[in-house]
Amino acid sequence: MAENIGAEKGHKAREIMLKVLLVLGILIVIILLIPVFSYFHLKGCYTTPQKVDDRGRLYYMEYTGDYDSPLITFLFDRLKPVRKGGCSVFYTEGTDGGYRTGRNYDLAHKDKNGNTTGLNLIVRCHPEGRYKSVGVADIAMLSHIGLDYGEGALDKEKLTDALLALSPYICVDGINEKGLSAAVLALDLKEGETAVYQTEEGKASEIITGLLREILDNCASVEEAVELAKDRNLINTFGKDYHLFVSDDLGKSAVLEWRYNTLSVTYTDIVTNFYVAYEDAEDCYRDGALKEAYIPPENNPGNYKFGYGHGYERFKTIMAVKDANALKGTTAMSNSEITDVLSTVAQEYTGALTSLTQYSAVYDNTGRCVDFCVYPDYSNVYHYDVE
Repeated sequence: MAENIGAEKGHKAREIMLKVLLVLGILIVIILLIPVFSYFHLKGCYTTPQKVDDRGRLYYMEYTGDYDSPLITFLFDRLKPVRKGGCSVFYTEGTDGGYRTGRNYDLAHKDKNGNTTGLNLIVRCHPEGRYKSVGVADIAMLSHIGLDYGEGALDKEKLTDALLALSPYICVDGINEKGLSAAVLALDLKEGETAVYQTEEGKASEIITGLLREILDNCASVEEAVELAKDRNLINTFGKDYHLFVSDDLGKSAVLEWRYNTLSVTYTDIVTNFYVAYEDAEDCYRDGALKEAYIPPENNPGNYKFGYGHGYERFKTIMAVKDANALKGTTAMSNSEITDVLSTVAQEYTGALTSLTQYSAVYDNTGRCVDFCVYPDYSNVYHYDVE
């Protein structure tokens, strides 16, 4: 009897062990299948990127899936790859009666050999129930999480390319089917200040490029973009601060800034890399190091404010062109005139992080399209419509 009981217990123990091994085996298979499934699921969200320029610094793709999915937002929330950048933006009436936004994107990426590089991806999105858009993602930002994304990298398919599914969320500028455009620009932090981190209850949290994506997807005007921004908590990435320029085809443009964890909205038509809602530029040249920040009142008919930061010379150059046009009796500019201004304020690499113009873009708020010049070669213009 004792032998039978012992045998029965041994048999049950083996059954339990087999069940445990079976469960463990299933879990191992699931764990192994998750990255494979995720890869093919994410790859199915977009078309294969196509190289646009000869150098491989500009690519184009159609985003055919829904990027507002738990898997993609999970990856974006964990990675938050956005880094500091320079830039210049201005808004003007076009000679055809519509409105245009000129934009330079300045950021000096480096490859593993220490050479300057860049990898920008034009992303055309048409999410169900939201506005269609064309935006530009700085894919080279993903290099900061240990990947090798420099010029020409998207010609080679590899597993990490599944991270391209994040591209709608790392767009640094864009325009939607309603003519609303938006652009991210970097700011400097003054000593003693901290980067934005809002925590108001009842509001969803966003980093700056996540907010830009929400605006392109859901807003038809500057006023709608402002209202959406008021309903979000902005949080910084890696201790960096930014402001966001928005413009529409109704004659309005504004810059959104979150200094001291408070959102300020300033209706202006020019912005570079200093605060425009504040008047403390003198802190940048207190010892005479940056005299270019000072502008006599008689040379500032637009009553622009000059807060802490950099990019004053670029701002003044754009301002001078707009003032000169106003004296001639017209403020309207053609695309070629806008491009000429952008080329004037384009930056060569100086060693500074926010030097080196990656591309110049002219967003046609009225025509719902954009023209690109890369790195910047103004002899080649690449045109894309939202539709």
